[in-house]
Amino acid sequence: MKKIIYCFCILFGSVLLISCGGGGSSSTSSSSTTLSGTAATGSALANATVNVYDSLGSLVGTTTTDSNGLYSLTVGSQFRAPFTIQVQGLSGDGATSLYSLAPSTGIANINQITNAIAASLSSNGDPSLHMTGTSATVSSITAADSSYSAALVNLTNALGVTGSFITGSFNAAYDKLLDNVTIDVKQNAGIAITTSAGMQSSSSDLLANAVVSTPYTSAFLASSGLPSASNASNLPALSSSSMLAASDLEYLRAKLQTCFAIPSASRGTPSLPATACAGLDSPSGDYLHAGYYWLDTTSGGGCTTGFYCLGLFGYMLSQATYDNLQFKTPQIIRPLDSSGATWLVKFPIQYSDESLGSLGDVISSSYMVVKKYTASGSDPGWRFYGDQRTVGSSIESNSQRIYNVFTGGVRYETGFNIYVNANRLRAIGGGALHVTKVTVTDLSGTNPVLPPAGITLYNKGTGSGFSWANSCGGFMSISQAVSPTNCNGVLRLAYTQSGSYGINSSSSSYLAFWPGTIGGATIDGNSGYLTDAQLGSIQPGQPFKFVVELSDGSTQINFVNRVHVSPRNTVDNQTLEYPVFTPATIVAMSSYLGGGSAFTINWQTMLNSRPYSAAIYWQNGGFSNNYGLTQTQINDKSVSIACIGSGANSCGNTANWGPSGKGLAQIRTRQGNGFQIFSQIRQY
Repeated sequence: MKKIIYCFCILFGSVLLISCGGGGSSSTSSSSTTLSGTAATGSALANATVNVYDSLGSLVGTTTTDSNGLYSLTVGSQFRAPFTIQVQGLSGDGATSLYSLAPSTGIANINQITNAIAASLSSNGDPSLHMTGTSATVSSITAADSSYSAALVNLTNALGVTGSFITGSFNAAYDKLLDNVTIDVKQNAGIAITTSAGMQSSSSDLLANAVVSTPYTSAFLASSGLPSASNASNLPALSSSSMLAASDLEYLRAKLQTCFAIPSASRGTPSLPATACAGLDSPSGDYLHAGYYWLDTTSGGGCTTGFYCLGLFGYMLSQATYDNLQFKTPQIIRPLDSSGATWLVKFPIQYSDESLGSLGDVISSSYMVVKKYTASGSDPGWRFYGDQRTVGSSIESNSQRIYNVFTGGVRYETGFNIYVNANRLRAIGGGALHVTKVTVTDLSGTNPVLPPAGITLYNKGTGSGFSWANSCGGFMSISQAVSPTNCNGVLRLAYTQSGSYGINSSSSSYLAFWPGTIGGATIDGNSGYLTDAQLGSIQPGQPFKFVVELSDGSTQINFVNRVHVSPRNTVDNQTLEYPVFTPATIVAMSSYLGGGSAFTINWQTMLNSRPYSAAIYWQNGGFSNNYGLTQTQINDKSVSIACIGSGANSCGNTANWGPSGKGLAQIRTRQGNGFQIFSQIRQY
């Protein structure tokens, strides 16, 4: 390996590593040498593709990161600095693209901070713009690097991180810093920066009847704007010992890995798990998450093998689906109390077919809660504790693109994906109760984005053991009526459309029409939708109150759910990478009539988000066939979905499809930060 010699330029408030002779010129030529660094977001971007471009937009070369996110690429003398570096790879249970601007050859790290630097130095707020040629200079890059250092000074001081985010040495302290900072880059709506300390409450806001009224403490930058030292007050830091790092959970991750290396027949039972599968949850035996225990050893109430009432982990013990399950590096989300002893995290998993998910997906919960108990030797004491909720629920931002196969019209929608566990509950009522109604209200105070009375969700499922038949896959129907006719679950906040879309916003569709009174935008003559300014007021961590009513007619439970990633406005909504259906699939949907024949969905390659499920819906989404995609299907970009049944409401009934019916096909994808992107082709 060639030996690289650096000189150092020390600027006030920050130490920046730049190669000798960088100066302030717009571009410089380099002798043949290397670019190398670490691609990470806290967890390493392993086996990711790295593309490097010079200042004129010429492709310098392509390489791949190793299992630790390290990359190295030789740069020929004909290429001119500064360099734009793009990394595309898997992050958590999704995919991501990040960018970095290197002043010269040498070290160039790639992470969410360098991505924000590239966005700030882009003329339109899009970091990818630099790939076609950049106007950034050595001086502007180092100045921007210094600006982000000043804004994040509380974190860097707490962890002892010094030097440049781009060219500094990557070490454990730098890695821990990335675990504790979240940056959401939106091309037109700017950049939101949040630290883990800015996400904490004095006590857990996940508990029932928690009193929460404020979003996370964040710093907001305009598109192409730079932060400054004044932003530091909104970007607090915990002490180094209180901050959680992914490496702190390695003992727990390794135990899970050992457990699922054992075949299901040998992993034991909820009453007697195998030794390798024991000791993962709270030693006090008080684990509870989204209404499920870790191991449910109680009997009665119809709890039998194959149902989730065996507990989240108890169910997984018995299922061969989880044989050889791989546990990837955990993602740190936020602390749940001021002590730093309880954290919300995500444990990404990879199935034997290499498709991705998260521990907790079996109960529709992508996030888990861990708590620190007594350390012993190499065991730091972290165990699964759960959110301590008797009912699982969440609210997440999403965007979707809808294409009308008859007219060619396109619509882009931005909204909330709202989930409530529609199954019978083990943790309350012993399996005899279920949720019948939920009212969701906005706690933002001065800038509410929901009507004062909120929106109402009703459970339209029918009981079957501990599951619910035809309950919209757990998503409850959004409606102002007691007996909704369709499975909704996505609350449309705003949309834009082009061409002859062929649907009026007041029609009954899979996406619930929201006749709101708060929104200031009028679409198709209907008021109540949100303007881009109102969408922009929805901050990271925006709290929403869920009033949950149970089937006994008297039990009512209040929860607060936060929006982890803010929704896109109608402009940024159109800049996302949506799954694109092949022309043949669009033609096939235009003539598809169900009738028992399977429907094959084909889509084009995606880079910035990862497909994870496909579905066909009929009669406005009143019913559906949902399929979790295998890695083979993801690689082939193709899935065939069966259409069965002959009854009036079945997929096989031709009256539910075509010009006389209303059917659709859908692909769901997610980004590394959990943001979901849907794409549909519709017959209406």
